[in-house]
Amino acid sequence: MTSRQARVFEWLLVASIIGVVMTVGAGFYGRMAEDVRRLSFELAAEHFKTGVSAVRAYTYIHRGSEELERGIELYSDLPGLPGHITPDSEPVRVFLNRYGWPAATERQMVNRPSAEACLQLWYAFLHQPPSAAVQEASNEAEYRVSLTRDGQCRYQRRGERWQGAYFDYSPVTGAVSVVLPEE
Repeated sequence: MTSRQARVFEWLLVASIIGVVMTVGAGFYGRMAEDVRRLSFELAAEHFKTGVSAVRAYTYIHRGSEELERGIELYSDLPGLPGHITPDSEPVRVFLNRYGWPAATERQMVNRPSAEACLQLWYAFLHQPPSAAVQEASNEAEYRVSLTRDGQCRYQRRGERWQGAYFDYSPVTGAVSVVLPEE
């Protein structure tokens, strides 16, 4: 073998090794990115549940108070609902339904469950929430919000790999249940 053939062989060997390393690395990166997406979904559900629990704890502390009739202020630096609340506006107020659970951020929506009320709660409870829209309203939002037949708020992650991933919030019981597809 001549020295030129040896150099070509060395270059081909190096290129093959680099290709194998890149293929393995891309697969690892893809799995890691999917794990991060799954974790962000689980964290959104957990933060939502924490917000619901915090409001419920506040109602126990202040039960019998007229203050609850005016809604519970959530103090944060959140901009709130897109287009409704600006960073300079008042804190978001959450109103309770007759069961004592958070139902909406507008008084008139408390006793009639709707997907819009569910969307309001999404933006009220989550700090820097992913974009969400009522199911029929937008195909660009990361989450779809809907109302199930039994009156629960459903927050469903969009995307091909996320078919069947959602969490439900029951304004009747305060339960937040997470459903993830099998891997």
